[in-house]
Amino acid sequence: PDFTLETIVCQRRIGIANHGANPKIRASPGMSESNLTSTLFQDLVDLLQNRDFPGLKTFLEEVPPADSAEAFELLPEEQQALLFRLLPTNMATEVFEYMPVENQERLISAMGSTELSAILNAMSADDRTALFEELPTPVSARLVEMLSPDKRAKALDLLNYPEDSIGRLMTSEYVKVPDPWSTRRVLDHIKVREIA
Repeated sequence: PDFTLETIVCQRRIGIANHGANPKIRASPGMSESNLTSTLFQDLVDLLQNRDFPGLKTFLEEVPPADSAEAFELLPEEQQALLFRLLPTNMATEVFEYMPVENQERLISAMGSTELSAILNAMSADDRTALFEELPTPVSARLVEMLSPDKRAKALDLLNYPEDSIGRLMTSEYVKVPDPWSTRRVLDHIKVREIA
């Protein structure tokens, strides 16, 4: 069935209020991306104003990370930090990686050390390097110290490559498999490694 914007917003708000219905965003035909972000933003503001933290958590878990990142950018850093605290670490990391570096920088100053450390340690090495190279050196040095020893070593290795070189852009994560393996077996192996 065709949904209008009003129907989608109403269904999402009812679902969030009842904590039972699925609040996943469904765009109606012809609904622009900016309207979707605006609607998502308004729902976040409403839930924040009502201090409905269980509803916020449920809502955020259903929103794609790229959409969350766009909506978060419209909020003050303190509210962004609050929303990040409600997300599971893996999802917070995905949302953080979708944000522009300027917004990441502002959010870093609003977050506590524990949650920031968890997000930085869960980021991919290449995304983490891109963030570090945009930050002032003292800030980057402080953040590098928050990394686990193995992640710190990888970060420092990548940061030692010349700026704007391929070495800084590459990922240090790879999978080595025997030649006779089928594509299916390789993909299964990769999935198991991602879960571990």
